[in-house]
Amino acid sequence: MLRILLDTDTAGDDTIAILMALRAKNAKLEALTINCGNVNFDQEVENALYTVELAGMSGKVPVYPGARHPLLREWTTVEYIHGKDGMGNSFFPKARQRPESRHAVDAIVETVNSNPGEITLVEIAPMTNIAMALRKDPTIVRKVKEFFFMGGTNQYLGNQTPAAEFNIWVDPEAAKVVLQSGMPTTMVGWEICMRYAVVGESEYREIEAMRTKEAEFFI
Repeated sequence: MLRILLDTDTAGDDTIAILMALRAKNAKLEALTINCGNVNFDQEVENALYTVELAGMSGKVPVYPGARHPLLREWTTVEYIHGKDGMGNSFFPKARQRPESRHAVDAIVETVNSNPGEITLVEIAPMTNIAMALRKDPTIVRKVKEFFFMGGTNQYLGNQTPAAEFNIWVDPEAAKVVLQSGMPTTMVGWEICMRYAVVGESEYREIEAMRTKEAEFFI
């Protein structure tokens, strides 16, 4: 059983990853941590909470707000891609569940330390929270089971600049800290997303035909 701690800058694409993690029979989503990135930070938090509630898991998966800014630099959110609310301007209602008061960095450190060798970190946002956790307690490097991140490119055009993928572009200093930490790491680059994570017309229609609340949310 995979025990996942998922770090996200929750917009529409990330909500699908959250739903998949919540529905996976071989995985348990321990918590969500929120990082600056796609849209307004507080909206990212609300998007995560709404997705958890939609999946029928309200109150069972804590949501921890984390870094509101990159380590050293300013960045530009991308509402022009994801909509003002990060969800295609759907403006879903607020979930009943509220975010935790504990900071995401503290939650990461405490969760890993309490479960050595058990926690898989999955990063689908800029790496600020993870970098700060490593700086706060470098010993967690030896206690993380594995680290997967969506970010970067390998001999492929970026989606933010011709050379840069968004998650790395937002906070390259954080990415440097994390990728030089020594954690067992697997990279899922932008080129993999473009090749395998783009939903085609036939798949779209198949999902639409399911007529579940999750399918309607996806559509």
